[in-house]
Amino acid sequence: MANIIQNSVTMQTTGGPNVYFIFVTNDSKFWNRISNHFEAFDVSHWTNYTFGMTEIGTNLWQGTFPTVIAGVYDIYAYQYVTSPDPNDSMVGFGVTNWNGVTEISNITDNTVVELDIRIKDAISTITVGSDSNNGGEIQIGIE
Repeated sequence: MANIIQNSVTMQTTGGPNVYFIFVTNDSKFWNRISNHFEAFDVSHWTNYTFGMTEIGTNLWQGTFPTVIAGVYDIYAYQYVTSPDPNDSMVGFGVTNWNGVTEISNITDNTVVELDIRIKDAISTITVGSDSNNGGEIQIGIE
């Protein structure tokens, strides 16, 4: 899960040192921090997509989220060995609803998020949510 308060991203991860994050739109556009715009994935730009994080507690990491246009963004945290690489291990994931300056709401209990994903060249919608009346169990449905 990712929390963003005043442009500060905080994520609980499963990895140790050398954590960074990237964020992506629901149509798979990556934020390029060098050119300051979203773009289709380009493996040669991987390091341009990365934002460093600092460990502020055991497996609790914090980084700065840039001021970008409003939208719902997937945030992925990775751990690198020598430098950021597209093959790094993902150690955390979150979704944020960003208004352009700060987070409107974090994706939390009883919130439904629709994520468009491509499965075998067909678009399907996956609805992810949780029900606090059902012990907080995660529920996933495919339409």
